[in-house]
Amino acid sequence: LLSSRQMNIDATDAATTLALNNRGVLQAGATLALGLAGKPLALANAAGGRVLANGLSFSGAGLDNAGLVQGSNGLSVQVTGAVVNRAGAKAP
Repeated sequence: LLSSRQMNIDATDAATTLALNNRGVLQAGATLALGLAGKPLALANAAGGRVLANGLSFSGAGLDNAGLVQGSNGLSVQVTGAVVNRAGAKAP
């Protein structure tokens, strides 16, 4: 998924956790906001997966990263569960 400006990805149901499994590219030219609506979101970024933005914000149930997570001018991660950065993963 690519956006030249801002991209928001949120769950819609507070009763279930949205599992966002990225094996490709999530990229925004400006801001990429994942899970900021206060609904449960779990992000799994597979090896080879890239999550890229000028400013990147993630709020959710957990983050499991085996790929690249990069916010060029800012990165904010807030989770209620575990943050796992696997061997070979890249997160500045």
